[in-house]
Amino acid sequence: MSPKTKNIIIWIISGLLSLAFFGSGLSKIFGAEMQIKNFQSWGYPLWLRFPIGLIEISFAIWAINYYLQKDDCLWNICFGQ
Repeated sequence: MSPKTKNIIIWIISGLLSLAFFGSGLSKIFGAEMQIKNFQSWGYPLWLRFPIGLIEISFAIWAINYYLQKDDCLWNICFGQ
């Protein structure tokens, strides 16, 4: 696999993962009805969605930022080399 193809795959994986965590974190912080119902059905206090949402948003930022700091790190974590 060429380095360019590998780089494209890494960016796609990083972007999708970050987008998923960022969206999930925002829905918790802004109190989407689905998130509130989930927390109530699981028996968790509603205030817990704020720290969990912030953690998810922080991870989304970290997932992109980590790759920017170090070449091929996501590829090595996922597929080992």
